[in-house]
Amino acid sequence: MAYYYIDFNESPNANVANILRSLIKQICVGTDGIPNAVQALCSQHRASGQQPSIPTLISIFRALEASLAIHMFIIIDALDEYPEPQRPELLRTIQLLVGKDFENTHVLATSRAEHDIKFTLGESATEVICIENDLVDADIKLHIRTCLSEDPRLSRLPNHIKNMIELKLGEGAQGMLVDPIPSSSWLLACQICLGEMLTLTVDLP
Repeated sequence: MAYYYIDFNESPNANVANILRSLIKQICVGTDGIPNAVQALCSQHRASGQQPSIPTLISIFRALEASLAIHMFIIIDALDEYPEPQRPELLRTIQLLVGKDFENTHVLATSRAEHDIKFTLGESATEVICIENDLVDADIKLHIRTCLSEDPRLSRLPNHIKNMIELKLGEGAQGMLVDPIPSSSWLLACQICLGEMLTLTVDLP
């Protein structure tokens, strides 16, 4: 199994080629010895000093599936964190990995319900599971409430500020935990307090 988490803060480095290289490395680590196809690729590009292209990396996946004779399970987490202008290339790559040339490669991708992702991968998916529901939202709000009560700074906030933070972060979570909660909450608290101060100033006679 291979896993890749797309971190928005590291998005400039999370290009498709880097993602594929990471997945290939993880698959190879779980095997007995480095497959010949990977050895040949390393030797070729070490001599030229160039990085392999995306089509070349896809062909390595194909060679790994054929030579290892195993089911390969790939998890790509947080697709929506990938920069939207470059996202079509990543989505096309995922389509290739789940296409007819890869019978034993299985991809699980997680994402918020972004239109381009749903439109591109919808027909390729064997199953779509929505985690944005009332039960998940309740768990997220409980987690936020716990952080607000246990964090040394946030616990001293007035209750109406904490209620507004819980409401705002809960609405924006979209089925995903907001992390880190304390720093996000503290920033939001400052914004709410500043807004209240501005309102009071405007309302003064």
